[in-house]
Amino acid sequence: MSPNARRLLLEDAAEQHRAFFRNLAFRYLRNYEDAEDVVQEALLAAWQHIDAYRGESKFTSWLGRIVINLCLMRIRRAAGVALVPIDVIEPYAKAPEPDPMRTCMLAQAYAWLQKLPAIHRITYSLHLDGMTYREIADCLGIPVGTAKGRISRTRRQLAESYGFD
Repeated sequence: MSPNARRLLLEDAAEQHRAFFRNLAFRYLRNYEDAEDVVQEALLAAWQHIDAYRGESKFTSWLGRIVINLCLMRIRRAAGVALVPIDVIEPYAKAPEPDPMRTCMLAQAYAWLQKLPAIHRITYSLHLDGMTYREIADCLGIPVGTAKGRISRTRRQLAESYGFD
C-alpha cells in the first residue's frame, strides 16, 4: 500500500471513527477530556508512523491498538481514576429523541459495566459496539478465543446479575 493511500486511510478513520475511538479511550480512562486528548495523540502518532501499518489487520484495529496503548500509558502514570457519574456519560449515548425507558436501561447498563474488571468491560464494550471477535482480538492484541471467552463470561455475569437463565 502506498504512503499516500495510508494517509487517506488515516484521514478517513479520523473523520468517520473519531467517536468510536473517543468512546474506546473513555472506557479505559473514564474521563472525556483525557479520552479526546488520547485520540488526538493517537492520530498524531499514527500520522508520524503511518509506514508501520502493514495491512495485516483492519486499519481501524491498528489505530484502536494505538489508542489502547496510549490509554494504558496514561493509566500507569496516574495511580487511580474515579468513576464518572452517569449524568456525564448520558449526553454521549445519543438517541434521536429522549426515551425515559432507554435512559433508565442505559444508566443501569453503564453502572453495571463500570463494576466489571477493566479488561472485561473493554472487551464487552467493543462487542456491543459491533466489532467482530477477530476485530476485538486484533484491537486488544489477544487471541480470538480469549476475546470470545471474556465476552461469554461477561454475558454470564450479566445474566446472573439480572436473574436470567
